[in-house]
Amino acid sequence: MAQTELGTNSLLDLVVFGKAAGEEMIGEVKSDTAVFPDPPNDAADLSRGRLGRLDVRTSGQRVVDVQKDLRRAMQNYCGVFRFPDDLDRGIQVIKEVAERAKRIYIEDKSKIFNTARIEALEVENLVEVAMASMISAHARTVGIAGFLLEANRHR
Repeated sequence: MAQTELGTNSLLDLVVFGKAAGEEMIGEVKSDTAVFPDPPNDAADLSRGRLGRLDVRTSGQRVVDVQKDLRRAMQNYCGVFRFPDDLDRGIQVIKEVAERAKRIYIEDKSKIFNTARIEALEVENLVEVAMASMISAHARTVGIAGFLLEANRHR
């Protein structure tokens, strides 16, 4: 099976190997030999810090605006056909979006069933994934469609 520009072989591979990996993890966790070290004392500090920032911030970037710009950056600069100059620009744009994501605020400060809080945390997570995707795509110079890059440059 050929590798695609997105870095995987097929959805079937993901499903099959994902299931196998999950079953292996379950077996490891249930085994008598599994050793789980105690977490560090500050293990929850990062998460509490993220929640705390949302609680105290009264102005900044709206979640929907950061989310929209993140989506647009990935669509415009990190599509199936990827070109070095687009990826260079995309990395710059994603870094700008990442800086804005650090200043996200929410108006609803309630603690129970707060979907705005969840969306804000999800956008922060997506920014990290987008950054990793964009930078790794930039580092990957050859793929199955590599020979088609110039032919499809102006599509």
